[in-house]
Amino acid sequence: MSGNVWEWCWDLHGSYPAGTQTDYRGSASGTFRVKHGGSWQDVAFYCTVALRFIVDPSGGDSSIGFRVVRP
Repeated sequence: MSGNVWEWCWDLHGSYPAGTQTDYRGSASGTFRVKHGGSWQDVAFYCTVALRFIVDPSGGDSSIGFRVVRP
């Protein structure tokens, strides 16, 4: 999935807590969300799920999408 569009995530953006994290769900509070994975318009460096960036949930553009999953 990396490199097609940025994946808009439900996680709230914030600093990681100290120590090792497994399946970190994001900050407990905040306004902005997280995006992962890079898009078709980015250089290869950004096309990895290890990078996370801030995204305003009220905005959007052609390089951001989301994955639909069933619980």
